[in-house]
Amino acid sequence: MSEQRRTGEAAQDVSTRTARGRLAGVPVVIVNNFPGPGMGGGEVQLLPVVAALLDEGARVTIVAPPGSGFAARTEAMGTHAVRAPMSVRRVRAAVAALRAILAQGAPPQGRRPVLVGTGYFTNLLVRLARGVTAHGPAVANVVAVVPGASRLEGGGVAALAVRRFVDAATRARVDRFIAVSEAVAVRLLADGADPTRVAVVLNGVDFAALDEAAARQDGVPPLGEGRVVACIARLEPVKGVEHFVRAAALVDGATFVVAGTGSLEARLREIALAQRGGSRVEFLGSVPSAAALMARADVVVVPSLSEAFGLVAAEAMALGRPVVATRVGGLPEVVVDGQTGLLVEPNDSPAVANAVRRLLDDSGLAARLGAAGRAHARERFDARRMAAEYVGLVDELSVEPESAES
Repeated sequence: MSEQRRTGEAAQDVSTRTARGRLAGVPVVIVNNFPGPGMGGGEVQLLPVVAALLDEGARVTIVAPPGSGFAARTEAMGTHAVRAPMSVRRVRAAVAALRAILAQGAPPQGRRPVLVGTGYFTNLLVRLARGVTAHGPAVANVVAVVPGASRLEGGGVAALAVRRFVDAATRARVDRFIAVSEAVAVRLLADGADPTRVAVVLNGVDFAALDEAAARQDGVPPLGEGRVVACIARLEPVKGVEHFVRAAALVDGATFVVAGTGSLEARLREIALAQRGGSRVEFLGSVPSAAALMARADVVVVPSLSEAFGLVAAEAMALGRPVVATRVGGLPEVVVDGQTGLLVEPNDSPAVANAVRRLLDDSGLAARLGAAGRAHARERFDARRMAAEYVGLVDELSVEPESAES
């Protein structure tokens, strides 16, 4: 079912939808603090999950900051959206808002509400909203970042220590950690999470929407007739884009394209400007359609220093593009080295350059990896599979413990 059809259906008869389905009438509260009118990769992942929960009759409430594009998008699908403060200074107000929402409308007999956090801060909020009582709402924490990755974003030692302390002190309040890759699950277990409370749900791709966006070629400026090597990422330390830019100086005859914005943009431009020889580097800033750019690229590079899953790699593979990615986090679960793409070590510009050069110089290898990657991605990373797994977890968590034991 298309999202357009879901949206129309929701607008016409939301009450009817909540009267049927395996989650009929079950309150599901999803807390998300992505700011502004846009959406990040995590929010895009949540859209098919929200649609599937609505299709199964859940009463979905989205709690997000004022001006949230994610809240507006899901509200059009049939959710109830609540704008609430989302800052460290206003934690008490956010927790109070969550508890007020939970107090509205009882769930069906034998069921309980499900609170879902979608990132470190919102995961903490839903833990606090639950409190320390044995009964109450079920709490799920979506973990879409490898634990400890914040140190790569410049987090200080003291701040990291506080994060670890707060996490350990409230971890017992979580009924299910939802890891987006096996790599994330391994780190959660290493950090002391209860193995019976950790589930892996691989991220998914909406292939129809991806293909449509790629075909439109919206917002991609002319890049010439030569070969294009693309990197789509936030321009922050953890994404390793500096190694992509430096690799351009070691590869001749291509255009290295950087799409994204962030705190390192000025520094990356300086590096590119200072380089002599090799391929030229173009900075596109934020692009309307990453899919359109990937479809235009001869090679897509994901040079991350940490990556929980690697959605850009999965989408590029789904479009049949050969991928070069770093051997970190969940990326080896997405890119099978030598079969569906090429893996290199992180922090290694020459390795990135060698892998890119290998694909540009061997069109047969690039075509084989692209075709195999497309088949692999479309078999493993379907958004419908992901959404169905989330629905199954919410269904399980919403059963009152007494009902489960009887």
